[in-house]
Amino acid sequence: MVNSWGDFQHYLNSKVWFLKSFREPGNRLPIIKTGTNQGIIDFNQRRNYRLRYVMSDIYGNQTEKEIIVRAEPTPIPSAPKLKGAMLISPKKDNNLVQLQDVRLEIPGSKLATETLLHPRSMTINGALSAAYSFSATRSPLLGYGKISLRVNAANLDTRKLYIAATGFPGIYGAAGWFCGGTYKQGWLTTRIRELGDIYYAYYDTRPPLITKLHLDPRNLLLKITDDASGMQAYEPISTADSYSSNREKTKPSSHATSRIPPSHPVTHGER
Repeated sequence: MVNSWGDFQHYLNSKVWFLKSFREPGNRLPIIKTGTNQGIIDFNQRRNYRLRYVMSDIYGNQTEKEIIVRAEPTPIPSAPKLKGAMLISPKKDNNLVQLQDVRLEIPGSKLATETLLHPRSMTINGALSAAYSFSATRSPLLGYGKISLRVNAANLDTRKLYIAATGFPGIYGAAGWFCGGTYKQGWLTTRIRELGDIYYAYYDTRPPLITKLHLDPRNLLLKITDDASGMQAYEPISTADSYSSNREKTKPSSHATSRIPPSHPVTHGER
């Protein structure tokens, strides 16, 4: 919700963070307090408006800043008609987008404000479904939504299917980054928190790669990588009784950011 308090798109472009003087409809941060208009000011007369900002620290020390806004009538152009665009809103209990090969479900409580979606499909080499994105810019959610992709899983082990994501086609190879997924009756479903990424189905049949880095018996060093669904567990095994009782095993991970270790950066979004 902090992202919706600030101007997130401006931050992505400039790395400068501006905080809004109003509350987005879906922003429920308890530290933000506004009046009946949610902090929105209607400059509806040709005149000067004096705004006063009062900044206080935890000890009550204050700084005041006055800003003058000159209001002038300005015609508002008609919004262009965008073919295929869809509006989702925090006022709805659930926003459902249904296309031929994809379903998107976004609870209204996970949206900071009304959002105009621009669904687009594309083809990614090696993918087992059409690839879909819903926003031309970064568009993080306040929580999890759900995406389902139609998959041609004939003659495949459906336990090895997962939804992958990428910011741009091919930036991390066909495997993308791991988003998980559950297969049922031709559809693969997982949770997402970003509408601007590209999502598609992928199939993992490649085992992890073990690379020898150092073979000194006193300091044995191996590198384990997996560039698809990621490492679930590793288990060193020795025939020596004294060692076999002290085996180490990692716990399986439920999402990409805690897998051990991916061979490409994980930037996807449990955002």
